[in-house]
Amino acid sequence: NGYILLAKNINKVKGEAFNFGSDDTLSVLEVIKQIEKILNKKINYKILNTAKNEIPYQSLDYSKIKKILGWEPKENIKYTAEKILGWYKKYKIQK
Repeated sequence: NGYILLAKNINKVKGEAFNFGSDDTLSVLEVIKQIEKILNKKINYKILNTAKNEIPYQSLDYSKIKKILGWEPKENIKYTAEKILGWYKKYKIQK
């Protein structure tokens, strides 16, 4: 819905960059575990030595789009991941 809002207000936001995110803050490992749960499949991954200055948790700041167009996330990351992965599984099966 954020991209549709941008398209409807293209003249107001032309040339601007926006982040769409949620209030969820997850580590990469938490994201992997969430995907495994949704797909009901083990993902083979390898944890390397953590870089000295690596950020353990990252999130997108959507305050700019909220201030300019009033956009706020309506779904959490789990719901969004389920929708995206569900679409991907369906598309992959059709191919």
